[in-house]
Amino acid sequence: FLDAVALAEQHVGPNSAATALPVSLLAQIRYEQGRTDEAEGMLFDRLPILSATAMLDCVLSAYVVLVRLAACRTNHSRAYALLEQAENLGLTRHWGRLVAVALLERVRLSCLEGRFSQSAAYLDRLDRLVADHPAPKSCAWSDIRRYGLLARAHVSLSQDDPQSAISILKALHQEADDGHSYYFGLRVGTHLAAAYFHAGERAHALAALRK
Repeated sequence: FLDAVALAEQHVGPNSAATALPVSLLAQIRYEQGRTDEAEGMLFDRLPILSATAMLDCVLSAYVVLVRLAACRTNHSRAYALLEQAENLGLTRHWGRLVAVALLERVRLSCLEGRFSQSAAYLDRLDRLVADHPAPKSCAWSDIRRYGLLARAHVSLSQDDPQSAISILKALHQEADDGHSYYFGLRVGTHLAAAYFHAGERAHALAALRK
């Protein structure tokens, strides 16, 4: 990504669409590394050009990072405003995965805030989206179903039903491993560890976290 950024800046400039594409993906890595200010700085002024010109994965990465940074700073109004932008863009472009990610993040945030009726409403919308994007074979649309399952696990945990969450997350974690979706598998695995912990199964929680 750094090499791609350097080439784009050299040939078409730092404010170009060509530079914004690898920067949006690099920002997600910086976020995961805890370099949050750097990640935000990469995206702050580039969201309009990404929304107008970038492919889906770049747009998705940018919105997720900015939403999570806003939420971490308890700026929930900005987080929800970004999610509304992302969802509207997804609907306009017919990008089901972007809409699904926006709804998943809405579920996650509303559960953290204790707004359980709102999280259930977002989950219903996500379930309908899953039904509208069937994926009998593994493909990009399969992510929509996976996001729906992850959202359901969030709701189960918020309703103090860790066993239901564990059942969902174990199956989802195995599916991610089987499909070599290791990044998504890491995310599911951390939630599985938390679900085990909430269920009082500390040994299983530590084993999942170590993995």
